Amino acid sequence: MKKWITFFLVLALTIGLYAGCANQQANTETPTQASEAAAETQSLEEGLKSISPYMVEDLTGADDARLDAVVATCGDYELTNRGLQFYFWMEYLNFINGIAGYGVDPSAFGLDTAQPMSEQSSITEGLNWEQYFLQAALDRFHQDAAVAMTAKAAGFELSEDLVSSIETLPDDLNTQAASYGFEDGESFVQDTFGPGSSVQGYQDYIRLYYLAASYENEIYGSLDYTDEELSAYYDENAEAMESAGVTKDDSITLINVRHILISWDDADGDGEPTEEEKAAALESAEAILTEYQKDPTEDHFAQLANEHSTDPGSNTNGGLYENVSPGYMVQEFNDWCFDASRQTGDTDIVETQFGYHIMYFVSHSDTPYWKQYIIDQGYLTTKMDKMVADMSEQYPVSVQFDQIVLGKSPIYGE
Repeated sequence: MKKWITFFLVLALTIGLYAGCANQQANTETPTQASEAAAETQSLEEGLKSISPYMVEDLTGADDARLDAVVATCGDYELTNRGLQFYFWMEYLNFINGIAGYGVDPSAFGLDTAQPMSEQSSITEGLNWEQYFLQAALDRFHQDAAVAMTAKAAGFELSEDLVSSIETLPDDLNTQAASYGFEDGESFVQDTFGPGSSVQGYQDYIRLYYLAASYENEIYGSLDYTDEELSAYYDENAEAMESAGVTKDDSITLINVRHILISWDDADGDGEPTEEEKAAALESAEAILTEYQKDPTEDHFAQLANEHSTDPGSNTNGGLYENVSPGYMVQEFNDWCFDASRQTGDTDIVETQFGYHIMYFVSHSDTPYWKQYIIDQGYLTTKMDKMVADMSEQYPVSVQFDQIVLGKSPIYGE
């Protein structure tokens, strides 16, 4: 992949706090919402299947009327074939880069980049890979345009820094093009996104992206939740919550704890300490606990942890682990921390498979574990997703499938 593509992705993600977030959580759609979404998707899928393949080997020399044909409209925004090239190939790149991050080759998903995408079934039943990425591109345009329309209606404007970066984009592309041996930014863009693409088209693409992402970020940063909302969410997803070991019990909270790990020696290297080795480790742990009791303060315990603990994860921060959830630590460690009687300042020695832990209980958090679990699993992202879906419903998209044409980009097959 060209360094420029990596540069673009980093540039785009600098404001991507919410945009593009993915999360694993229970499905909270009502049957009505799910059926409406399925109907909308099916309509798009049927449209995509009606005319295929869309891709031609080369759009070089194609007349302007063909390239400038409007293929999708949402509110005040129109997507032409020129703009579609960017949406399509960015969806392709995001997919390829995403699985590459896990060391996975596209062939694992049935995509052979040496063969036409229109001749290969995608991971969505009934769609070939060309249709799959085209659907993703049209969905992305719809979301960006709908959010941008909502932003404009709310009087939202881009920051001066982003406006400036968009205005200087053509010059920046010319500079980068020269560093990669291209004549200018135009040839640079076309070498990545294929014939039919242009610097102006890329600038328009980035402008819409920034407006939508910036507005999403502003909304996301202001989102909050109430105890009633979290309670309702738990009740709607009780089965999944209980399966994950999360009970609606306000007495179970996240905890903060310090410890000093005294590992036992394993002279023969068999992974099992002898009784003598365990006894020596226990004696050391007891001596450190006795030393702590001469000045039974948290600061003193933290000092001893830094001096004696063999736990590399906490022996430089006073043995501290914060916001520990039930089941996160090894069983014996967990059971001591989450004993119902546990109080600030409690100490003890606990044996685990790693050695002897001199424990110091710091505190309970203010938030019950079940509430924190919902928040950590992406509750606010779910809430934001619903808001974006509402924006998309308010500003529907129309697609002229018979006008769509795609040029094959040089990046396909790399």
